[in-house]
Amino acid sequence: MKNKILLILIIIFTFSSLALSIPKQAIILTGQSNMGKSAMFIRELMPNHRIVNCSVGGSSITEWQKGEYNYEKCLQIVQILQRDGYKIAGIFFFQGERDSHSPLIAIRWKWFFYKFVNNFRSDISEGKIPIVFAQLGKKAPIQPGTWGIVQFQQRRSQSSEMNLYMIKTNDIEPYCQELSPHFCPEAYPIIAQRFVDEFRNH
Repeated sequence: MKNKILLILIIIFTFSSLALSIPKQAIILTGQSNMGKSAMFIRELMPNHRIVNCSVGGSSITEWQKGEYNYEKCLQIVQILQRDGYKIAGIFFFQGERDSHSPLIAIRWKWFFYKFVNNFRSDISEGKIPIVFAQLGKKAPIQPGTWGIVQFQQRRSQSSEMNLYMIKTNDIEPYCQELSPHFCPEAYPIIAQRFVDEFRNH
């Protein structure tokens, strides 16, 4: 009887030690509202991860630069998570609609994105943490010609060497209203699945 109790205690201690040795994992969502609208489905697909939605609807990539409110607020949240024992496993980023209105920003989208990536990785001390980002989908009717420039810059931004991985949304139908760059509700589970699959592939 004593041997059985001892064995049970050893098993409990072993599994408790294993649980404590596995760091809590978090995924940070950044960018515009298409990212935020995917958050619920990403949570369902990644139940073992804490999914933190930092995305801000209508924001420009210039607002995701070091020193800007969106960047600093998200960084503050991430640093609190890290102090609570979370390891940041990855960052998901969906952004660009707003920047299609500005040729000067659109043509420099890659430069702004790389600045965000390098600064954020440095500030959270996570080296080459994987970042999965989405390329804009089909051009919404009201968007100007610079929509294609943003898509081109996003395509140029993917780099396995830098641990930057892009998902496409161009085949997802379509933006729901003529006056909105948002997808129809049924698109977001597909987008979420693509983010998660790309993350898990790397």
